[in-house]
Amino acid sequence: MIKDNSCSLRMQEYPEGPYEKALRYGVLCLSDEELLAILIRAGYKDQNALSIAHQLMQLDRNGLRNIQEKSIEELTRIKGVGSIKALTLKAACELGKRISKAERFQRMEMNSSDSIAMYYMEEMKNEDVEIVRLVFFNHRFGLLTEQLLSRGTLDASLVSIRSIFREGIRANASYVVILHNHPSGDPNPSREDYLVTEKVKKAGELLEIPLIDHIIIGDNYYYSFKEHEELSPREGT
Repeated sequence: MIKDNSCSLRMQEYPEGPYEKALRYGVLCLSDEELLAILIRAGYKDQNALSIAHQLMQLDRNGLRNIQEKSIEELTRIKGVGSIKALTLKAACELGKRISKAERFQRMEMNSSDSIAMYYMEEMKNEDVEIVRLVFFNHRFGLLTEQLLSRGTLDASLVSIRSIFREGIRANASYVVILHNHPSGDPNPSREDYLVTEKVKKAGELLEIPLIDHIIIGDNYYYSFKEHEELSPREGT
């Protein structure tokens, strides 16, 4: 976490605990561990909240990502972290993700593959299984609704056209975009991805809710069928 140097200089002159620092200088002047300590609130015996926060940050040496990636059960293995504290930390993490998503939504251009991909990148890139999400738009490319279609391997033989378009028809949608992630981090499409795209594309044309893009999310990279003008399987793929 980058802190204002002027904050650091003032705090060196007047060493205080996380609560006092936050009240005196603002939360921007706190380190990641100090922010966690405020959420933890209290420690036990010889271990204060700051010490517990330090231990949480050292889990797998992933820093704040530990809070996001670890389950409540895993977090409670740290002495002094009960289920309520673990849930508080997870809730704060989720709240941060939702605030970030809301900010990205304000910047999203609905008819831009890059903008849509960036909007969903953060929440989909770290999933350890494939997540398939549908996003429906009106005729002006305004977002109508989104739907989590499935968790697991994307398989053309298992894709239900009825499930895909049921929500779109109910919302009177004009367009649909498919997004799914590759847990490997490589967003390049497989043959199965092409087959799914073609299947949904044909059904969308019949139902007058055309598929305008299929975006595959990788690790900070994405692949857009629209940008590559590839909405059907290629020979030899």
